[in-house]
Formats: sequence, structure tokens, C-alpha cells
Amino acid sequence: MYISDLSLQGFKSFANKEKLRFGEGITAVVGPNGCGKTNIVDAIRWVLGEQKYSTLRSSRMEDIIFSGSESKRPVNVCEVSLVVHNNRGMLPVDYNDVEIARRIFRNGESQYMINRGKCRLKDIQDLFVDTGMGADAYSVIELKMIEDILSENTDDRRRMFEEAAGINKYKHQRKTTLNRLELTKGDLNRVSDIIAEVDTKVNALRLQLKRFDRHAKMTHKLRDLEIGLAFIKRNELDDKIIPLRERIESLTLHKSTRKSAEKGREDVLEKLRIISRNQQEEMSEIQKRIDSLTVNRQEKNNRILVLNEQMKTAERDIIRADQESDDCNIRIKNYKQAMGEVDKELKEVDPNVDAKLSEFIESKNILETSNKSYVKAQGSFDELTVKHMQLQREENNLKSLVERSEYHLEDRARRKHELNNQAAEVEKQITELENIQSKAEKSVHSVKSQIEDKTSKLNDQSKIFNELSEKTEILLTKSRIAEGRKSSLDRQITFNQNIIDSHEGHPGGARVILNDLKSYPGILGTVSDLIQVDDKYRPAIDAALGEHQSLLITKTRSQAVKAVLAIHEAKAGAVSILPLDSIHSSDRIKPPETDAILGCAANLITVKKTFEPLADFLLGNTVVVKDSKTAESLRKENVFKGNIADLDGTFYDHNGVVRTNRGGEKSILSRKETLINLESELSRVKKDTSELIRELSSVEKSLSDVKEKRKIISEELEGLRSKYTEATTEVARSQALSSQNSMRKSELSEAIANINEEMIGLEKSLKHERPKIEKFRVNNLKLETQIETALTTLEDSRSKYESSNSQVQQIRIDLIELEKGRDNLKYRLEGLEENVAEKEQRKSDLVNEKELLKKTLTDKNSEIGELEKDSAKINAKYLKEISIRDLKKEAFSETQNQIESHEREIRGELRERERETEELKQLELQVADYAHQTDLITGRLKEKFDIEIPSSLQIDRTAGDLSLEIDKVELSLERIGPVNMAVKDEYETEANRLEFLTKQMSDLEKSESSLIKSIHHIDSKARKQFTETFDAIRENFKRTFALFFEGGEADLELRGNDDPLESDITILAKPPGKRSRNLRMLSGGEKALTAISLLFSIYQVKPSPFCILDEVDAPLDDHNIVKFTRALEKFSDKTQFIIVTHNKLTMEAAKYLYGVTMEQSGVSKIVSVNFD
Repeated sequence: MYISDLSLQGFKSFANKEKLRFGEGITAVVGPNGCGKTNIVDAIRWVLGEQKYSTLRSSRMEDIIFSGSESKRPVNVCEVSLVVHNNRGMLPVDYNDVEIARRIFRNGESQYMINRGKCRLKDIQDLFVDTGMGADAYSVIELKMIEDILSENTDDRRRMFEEAAGINKYKHQRKTTLNRLELTKGDLNRVSDIIAEVDTKVNALRLQLKRFDRHAKMTHKLRDLEIGLAFIKRNELDDKIIPLRERIESLTLHKSTRKSAEKGREDVLEKLRIISRNQQEEMSEIQKRIDSLTVNRQEKNNRILVLNEQMKTAERDIIRADQESDDCNIRIKNYKQAMGEVDKELKEVDPNVDAKLSEFIESKNILETSNKSYVKAQGSFDELTVKHMQLQREENNLKSLVERSEYHLEDRARRKHELNNQAAEVEKQITELENIQSKAEKSVHSVKSQIEDKTSKLNDQSKIFNELSEKTEILLTKSRIAEGRKSSLDRQITFNQNIIDSHEGHPGGARVILNDLKSYPGILGTVSDLIQVDDKYRPAIDAALGEHQSLLITKTRSQAVKAVLAIHEAKAGAVSILPLDSIHSSDRIKPPETDAILGCAANLITVKKTFEPLADFLLGNTVVVKDSKTAESLRKENVFKGNIADLDGTFYDHNGVVRTNRGGEKSILSRKETLINLESELSRVKKDTSELIRELSSVEKSLSDVKEKRKIISEELEGLRSKYTEATTEVARSQALSSQNSMRKSELSEAIANINEEMIGLEKSLKHERPKIEKFRVNNLKLETQIETALTTLEDSRSKYESSNSQVQQIRIDLIELEKGRDNLKYRLEGLEENVAEKEQRKSDLVNEKELLKKTLTDKNSEIGELEKDSAKINAKYLKEISIRDLKKEAFSETQNQIESHEREIRGELRERERETEELKQLELQVADYAHQTDLITGRLKEKFDIEIPSSLQIDRTAGDLSLEIDKVELSLERIGPVNMAVKDEYETEANRLEFLTKQMSDLEKSESSLIKSIHHIDSKARKQFTETFDAIRENFKRTFALFFEGGEADLELRGNDDPLESDITILAKPPGKRSRNLRMLSGGEKALTAISLLFSIYQVKPSPFCILDEVDAPLDDHNIVKFTRALEKFSDKTQFIIVTHNKLTMEAAKYLYGVTMEQSGVSKIVSVNFD
């Protein structure tokens, strides 16, 4: 596999489309500096997906587009395409040739293509992964990368080894798997949070479901009550509608009788209106004819005026034509006179032009003879000048070589002196470091014992801190519980206070009165407000009073009646009022005296003296007993005729009715007592909370003291550890510096020996080259004498040539001026002839125009006479139509008077009919209102319960009783509060969701475990593959290095981390004759050769399909170039080499040669040579 074609257009300096065809083997790209050779390397990098514009030697990606030159405008797009011949099947596609292309526009838009189909950058990267052909693979090596490969930063070196090992796909898989693992962990956290949220929601929905069931039962009861009340209200409305409908029928009958009488009058009125309309239409027709005659008469008069004006214009045009004809005769005479004068001048100019032309031909022949002599003298001078410049260049090169040798000799002497000084300094440093190391070791032992002591103290304080922290946590928990209870009590107090303030539980009318007592004077309150009961007797008194707890009390009956009427008028709901002056005094019942019978209910409550008759009235006939057994026993006694209430809240009526209390609901009597109990408990909770806060504050203070002590000890311990670290670091640093100085001393000795050898070689070279300079100086003097003689001859020839050329140019200018004058005279003569012809034609046109104008005058005069006759006839018709119109107006006025008389009579009857209609409308509105009320009742029932009012229904209660019962049921529903009607479906949905999420949680945990195993498997496989490849490259490097350097030692090592995938790759190189293995001590040529050795070592393990080398042979001498080219030829069987070079020996090894030139400034061009 190799690169077969590369096309560039608009890329950097390649403004025009250029195409390079490559073959297998070695291809060299040559050319002067700055002509665009490296741009070819950048183009290959770029099309393979390079994204770093700094690597492409640009400040931004758009800079790679051709930006224009002196002779060429900038372009807005650049494109590079690369064809890879896939003959070995290394690329995972079924094509023999794979074309990849990349295009970028100046607005930043970029496109990628594979086989001319659009694709992504990732697709191109995936296509070349682990093939050695990526944008950042080891297949493209520049001279500056030699330093990078051998630098201390091993990232570039590691990337080459990973590409060769083929583990990039594993790295990509690992990165993808890690991303998936992070996503899975995130999903696990989210699912865990959702499960907690859904579980809480399911529990809440379970409680709501219970409330929903209770609400449904109450709603069903309310439905039955609402149906009964609606049935009663509908029947009442039907009774009101019947008499209204009878009156409507009577009015409707009278209305139809009146209509027949009105119809006769309307028929007479309609006939009169028809006569009026006919008269009006006749008048309209007459007016139209009058208007038409007026318009026609006006048109005739306007036409006569226009014709008179046109005749005047024609007479003026005839006079103008006569004047213009006379002017044409004068101009023709003048033109013919001028033509004679121009013809005479033209005959005089022709002989002068011919004479000047002969003179010009003769001068031109003399000029050509002078030019030949000048060219010959110039050639002789240029030849001598070139020889002189070549000789001077050789002399300067020799002088430069001698000067460089002298400079190098001085530099080596200076460097030798510096190295001797450095060696003495290193010896001094070694002694100082030994003393420092001894002191640091003593400091380490001292600090270590102090650290152990402080650590023990810190552990003791930590134990105390943990105990206090646990105690603080317990107190905080108690405090939170107390705060929660306090908030709960606050809410309960607010709730109960709101119920008391809003008088919840009382009928609607009673609530209205209690909320606005000022508007209802005389209301003393409810029964529940006026009595006080012990907790022990409250259930019995509550059962005994029953609905009477909501009774409103007034002083007088008139106040009670007034309040009831006001509530009824306001339609505020039910209300029951008991006036004190209507209560008849009665004796309290005297029950048998036993332990189980507690006494008369009226004796067990506390009331003001004013309200004692009220207590006797409500509870005087009721006995309170302990339990139901006592109640039944008392009931069986024939002597006892009163009511009974037990402490469990059951009431036994004297008629035999048994009634229990409201179960779990709070009675109206107990509300105030409940509020007092809650406020008492709240006070106790606040006291407990204050004590907890004081205790917590004390513990937190102790905890803060311990924490401060721990902090002080920790800071002291941290300081000791820092000292320990500094001391150990100082010991290690001293040891490392001692080792480095010893190595440095050895390196300095070796460097001084090498400098001595170089100085001896430089002195021999100077002794050999200095005599050659004098020989060059003598030859230069001889050539300068010959050049002066040739220059004199050249100046004479140039003077003669310039004189002849000046004479020829002057004669040529004179000839052009004469020819120009002759041409002007010819143009003038032709112009005068055209003017004469034009004026003759104009005279003929004017004669024709005068004849036509005279004919037009005659026609217009005849037309005016006819128009005047027509106008007189039209005027007579106009006067006749005016008289007819006046007669018709009088008849129309009489008809209109008759119409108005009949309309007055009809309007009177219409007013009577409107009165009856208004009465009918009012009756219909009342019927509609009652019907609307019926519809509202029916609609409300339909909307609320989706049921119709039955046609018949057996009801044994009044509407008031039903309303009161509905209020009770609605109050119960209000106490239940808002109910989620969809709670059943929501509960099933959320329960199913909780089950689904639990399964998802299990699947995600399995997925997490699987991904972790995959990462371990990928790491294991990549580690094994990398280690095997590294060992193979290491062995190859040892052999290749020895081959290039003809001896020496080299090695590769993994350092810094036990994991080979994370460790640094270190290069050790020791050329023959040198002791140091440090890469920094190598020369530029040695570094280049070492890097090339490593590159070929990698190629032996995994040959790259192609390799691009950009001037990497620049630091090599001829001897090493031969080794380099020999290695290239050896590897070219499996690898295609494209080399940018200036070296002739490298060019000789190439099979194909491309030259890059700049014929136009700033625009590169390709020239190719195939040596086969």
C-alpha cells in the first residue's frame, strides 16, 4: 500500500491546481528555500486529518488558503485530495484505490470526503487507525521533530511506540468504555434518587386512597339528597309557570286577530307606494336624457375649440417650413466652397509624406548595423564578468573556510578553559554536598521522634472529639424532634382556632350571623358558647344536646324572628334560634340515687344564672349514667320517663330513639377545651426545647475547645512533617547532586579530551588552505585588466547604437505627424460632402410637409361647420325635456301626501301592538326565567352526578330538612378535604413504575460490573501487545544503532511507573569513542542519526505504508548520508519514502524526482522527473 496521487489547489503557495504522481520506492522533492516544498508535507498531514494549525505552521486554520501574490488574487477555498493504492488490503474497505479529500472555505466551513462521498473527520481517523498513516503517526518526520523524539518530554516518542504496537484502537475502546461507565454511574445515581422519590409518592398515594373511599361513600349519600331537593324545587317552579303560559296564549290569539285588519290598510299603502316608485322612475329617465343632451352639447363645443387651435398651429408650421428651406440653400453654398479649399491642401501634403518615409527606411538600416556591433561587445564583456565572479566566489569560499577554522580554533580554546574551570568547581561542590548530607541525616532522626510524640497526643484528642460529636448528634436529633412537635402543635392550634373563628359545624345561616353579630342585635351566641362542661361528662352532654349545640340564643322572640327573616331573605342557609323569653320554666328530673347514675345533665354543666332556664329546657329532662347497661336498666323502669345519656356518648330518647355521637369527630363543645390543651402542650414543648438548646450549646463549646486543641496539634504535626520532608528531601537532593557532580566530572574530562583532538585537526586544516588564497588573488588581477578593455569597447558600441536609435525615433515621429495631418484633411472632405447631401434631402422633406399642412387646414374648416349645426339641434331637444320633467314633479308630490296620511294611521295601531308585544315578552321572560332555573337545577344535578331528575319520587321530608342534611354532608366532605379523584389509577401507575425502576436498578448494576471487567480486559490486552512491541523495537534499535554508527551502544528503557502503558520511554545512546550516554551531549548529526535509527527500528517491527522525511538528512555528512540512503533502499521494498532534501547524494538514491519552483512570485509550481 502506498500514496499514488496527491492533488493540491489553493493550499498555501499552490494557488493553481497541481498534481503529483508517486510510485513505490523513494521519491525526492527538491527546490530552493522558500519555494513551497514543506507545503507538500503539510498538505499530506492536513488531508489525513491534522487539526493543530501550529503543526501546519499557521496562526489559524484559514491561513492555509492561498492569500494572494503580486500577480494573483487570493482564493476563497483550498482543497487537497490523496489517493492511496490499497494493494495489500491494509485499509478496511473493498476498494483497490481509496481517495480521501479535505476542503476548507475562508468562512471556516470544512468538508471531508472518502471516494468523493461526504464523511466525518472521525471516519477518516478510523480508516487509518493503527496503520501508521494517521496525521500524528510516525510516518511524517521533520527535522525539528528529531529534537522532539530525543527530548526529555516523552509524549511524542510514546505516540510512535503506541502506533507501532497497534494499541490506539484499545485506547479508543477504553475511552469509550470509561465514558459509558461514567454514564452508567450517573444513571445509577439518578435511578436511585427516582426510586426514593417514587417510593415516598406510593406511600402517600396509599393514604390518599383510604380518604378517597370514605369520600365516595359521603358523595353517594349527598347525591341522593340532592336528587330529592331538585325534585321538590322543579315541581314548585312548574306550578308557577302554568298560569303564565295561559296568559301568553290569550295575548297571542288577540294579536293574530288584529293582524287581519292591519293587512287591508297596508295593501292600500303598498299600491300608493308602487305609483310613487313608477313616477320617480319616469322622472329619473327624463333627468338621464337631460344629462345626456347636456354632455353631448358640451362635447361638440369642446371639439370646435380644439379644431380652431389645430388650424392656428398648422398655419404657424407652414411659415416655419419656408424659413428653414431658405436656410438650407445658404448652408449648401458654404459647404461647397470649403470642399474646394480642403482638396487643394491635400494635394500639397502627399509629396512630403513620401519623402519622409524614404528617410525613415534608410536610418533604420544604419541602426541594425550598430546593434550587431553592440551585442557582440556585450557578449564578450559578460563572459569575462562571469569568469571573474566565479573566481571571486571560490576565493571568498576559501577565505570563509579559513576564517571559520580560525574562529572554531579560538572557540575550542575558550571552551577548554571554561571546562577546566567547571571541573574545579564541580570538585568543590562534591565536598560541600557531603557536609550538607551529614547534617540533614541528623535532622531527620530528631524530627521523626517529635512526630511520633505529637501523633499520640492527636489520637487522644480525636477520641474525645468523637465522643462529644456523638453526644452532639443525639442532642441535635432530640432538638429536631422537639422542633417538629412544636411546628405540629402550632399548625393544630392555628387549625382549631380557624375552625372556632369560622364557626365550622354550624348551619350556613348560623355561620352568617356569628360572623357578623353587629348586623343582628340581640344574638347572645350558640348553646355551645354559653355552657361549660367537664371532660368527664362531655361525651354524654354532647350526645344529649345533639344538633341543639348550634342553636342561636336571643333575649326576645322579636329579635329571633327578625334574624330568621333576614337570613331567609339573604338565602344564606338554615338557622335555628331559641328566644329566652319563650322558654317555660320546668323542674329538673330527679333520677334514682345510685353509683351508676351520675345525675341530671343540667346539674353537670356550668352556666350563668341568666341561662339556667335554657339549661333546664335542653337538659333538665336528661339523666347522665356511666354506661349503656345502666341506661337499659333505667329505661325498663316504668316510673322513669326522661332521656338518658351515657359517658360513651350514646343518647336514649324518651320515645325509644337511640342516637350515638359522631365517632372520631371533635364535638363543637370540645373545641375550646382542645385549643387550651394544645396551647398547654406547646408551652411544655417550648420549655423542653430551650433546655435541649442550652445543653447542646454547652456540648458544642466543649467540642469547639477539643477541636481547637486538635487543630493546634495538627498544625504542629504538619510543621514537623514538613521539616521531616525537607530534611529527607535535602538528604536525597545531596545524594543526587553528588552523583550528578561525579558524572559531570567524568563528562568534563571526556569533553576536554575531545576538544584537544578537534584543535589539532583545525590547525592542520589552516596550514593547508592559507597558500591557496594568494594564487586566487593573482588570477583575479589578470581578469580585471581584460574586463576593463572589453568595457571600453562596449561603451563605444553602445554610444553609436544610441545615436542611431535616437535619429530613427525622431524621423519616425515626424512621419507620423505628416500622416496624421493628411488623414485629418481626408476626414474633413468626407464630412463636408455628407453635410451637402443631408441639406438637399431636408429641402425635399420641407416641400412635402407644406403640402400636407395645407390639406389639413381645409379638412378642419369643413368639420367645424358640421359641428355647429349638430349643436343647434341638441339645444332644442334639451328645452323640451325640461318642460316634461316639471309636470312629472307635481304628480309625484300629490302621491307622497296620500302615502304619509295612511302611514300615520298605521303607526297608531303599531304602538298598541308593541304594548301587547312588550307584555307578552315580559311573560315569556318570566316563563324562560323559571324554565332556566329548572334547567340550572337539572344541569347542576347532571354536571355534579351525571343523572336526570326522576319524573316521580316518594319524599317524606321538606326542602328545608333536605337542605340542612345536605349542609351536614357537605361539611363532612369539607372536613375530609380535597380528594384526588384519580388516586386509584395514580397509585397503580406509581406502584408499577416503582417495580420497573427496581428492575432497571438491577440491570444498571450488572452493566456497571460488566463495563469494569471490559476495561480490565482491554488494559491487559493493550499492556501485553505494547510490551511485546517495545521489546522487539528495543532489540532492533540496538542493532540499527550499531549499524549506523559502526559500533557504539544504545538501549531503550521504561521508567517512572510499573504499568508499561503509563511509564516513560528513555533512550540511552553511546556512539563509539564516547563514554557519556546522555542524549544532550550528542551533536546535531549524532542526534539525527540516533532518531533515524529509532525510526527504522520501529519500521522493522511494523512497517508504515509510507514515510515522509522533511530535510532530516540536513545535519548528516556525506559518509552518513551513504548509510542513510542504503537504509532507505533496504526498507523501500515495504515502505514508500517521500523525502524533502537539498542533498545531492539523497537525490541520487531517488527513483522519482519532483522539483518545486516559483516562476511567479508567491506561487509554487511542480516539475517532475522519472529516472526509470
